[in-house]
Amino acid sequence: KSGETIEVKAGADGFKQVSGSAIIPDKPLVKSITVDYQHMFDTLSMTVFTLEMENEPGADDYFAVAIKEEASYRVGDSIYFRKQFVSAYISSDSGDYTILSDNSDIMGSSFYNVSIFKSNVFKERKCKITMSPIPFPDNPSAEDLMLRHKFYVARLSDGMYHYSLARYKAERDFLATLGLAPAKFAWSNIKGGMGFCGASMVYESEYIYDSRIKNL
Repeated sequence: KSGETIEVKAGADGFKQVSGSAIIPDKPLVKSITVDYQHMFDTLSMTVFTLEMENEPGADDYFAVAIKEEASYRVGDSIYFRKQFVSAYISSDSGDYTILSDNSDIMGSSFYNVSIFKSNVFKERKCKITMSPIPFPDNPSAEDLMLRHKFYVARLSDGMYHYSLARYKAERDFLATLGLAPAKFAWSNIKGGMGFCGASMVYESEYIYDSRIKNL
């Protein structure tokens, strides 16, 4: 339930007790999800989703968006099914998409196929996030039978956001992987130990079917 505090404690003989806590945030207020299809080349079109959200002005909140894609297609006499979370190009109406740094708005969409952003992307109460799933490579001999997408929009606790930020930085610290720089991007909200305790509240959309396909 939003507003409640999760508290985790652990201990063992000969060791000090460790503990962590997180407050469950409110569910994100998603007003609408609209879809448009834009042709890029003769043989390639881009599906563009616009996600409209509301949030309290000046609130210090964190959000994550993931898109699940499900598709079925026929090749010859065989029917195949594909289900995956997809990477997406992303931008907001408050500015262009920016790779995450300490003070940027949006975390890179290649980070486990999840886009994470702060509430400073909101202008007054509203924000429009535009997401375009990166197209799956086409099989020229395949007949598309069904294509649909589902959105998961989460409001994150402070701890979950900062842990994600630390992981994002650590996995992109190329010099550290070569031993040429210290791997210094660590973060913890655990008292007496290392780790994190986080919470989220998730909005889940209905399936959005691709209108260009029969969707059998």
